[in-house]
Amino acid sequence: MKFAKHVCAACIGLCLLSFSLPGDGSNESGTYYSLRFLKEASSPRQVSMMKFSKDNQKTVMVRGTLITYKNRQASSVSISGDFNNWTSVKMEQGDHGVWYYLIESTDSDEKIRYKLCADGIWIADPLNVHKSDDGAGSYISILRNTMKPEGTHLTYRIINKRKNIVEFRLYAPGASIVSLVGDFNKWNPENDLLKKDPDGIWRLKKRITDGKYRYNFIVDGKWRIDRYNPHTATNRIGQMCSVLSMK
Repeated sequence: MKFAKHVCAACIGLCLLSFSLPGDGSNESGTYYSLRFLKEASSPRQVSMMKFSKDNQKTVMVRGTLITYKNRQASSVSISGDFNNWTSVKMEQGDHGVWYYLIESTDSDEKIRYKLCADGIWIADPLNVHKSDDGAGSYISILRNTMKPEGTHLTYRIINKRKNIVEFRLYAPGASIVSLVGDFNKWNPENDLLKKDPDGIWRLKKRITDGKYRYNFIVDGKWRIDRYNPHTATNRIGQMCSVLSMK
């Protein structure tokens, strides 16, 4: 009887490993069980997975971002971030020394910050190029909601309404320097410099108090409006500006 149970468990494992979902070309698909056989870690990527739910004893489809980290010497690796209120959760270790964790997708447009902890030492994800200073002499990794691609037709977006935090965005892959000027910084081109991501999108997060503001981008010395913001006005010399309203 025990032998039969072992055989059944092995069969289930093989079936899960060989199962593959028809993909739509936008993300990878497969089974959560197969992650234990990963041979190499990779940068965060969007996946669809069939996963066994212990709650209702059924297989369910989950979608999210797969985080992987390879370290054979580590005895324990955990992950924490905005997605779980910075609660440390242990990552699973595969047969080839690859640790993995699936951050399930949410409807939030906000960025997700996270860090890894290998044997008690906190580190940024070494395979994620998106990171920022954590204010403590190190870096923090950043994920964007890849379920909703940003594209290139970008304008500002309010990412935290309660704190009045706005992210200004501009797609300009060939630009060398981009700054933001407006009523909120006395039109000083040195105050607010945007940072360029590998995807050619320039970004700046800024806290702005309630009010109505005119602004422009300065791209390699040339003034530009926020093209995909439909709200415009003119400044004191008749120059076209974009308009942002915070309430």
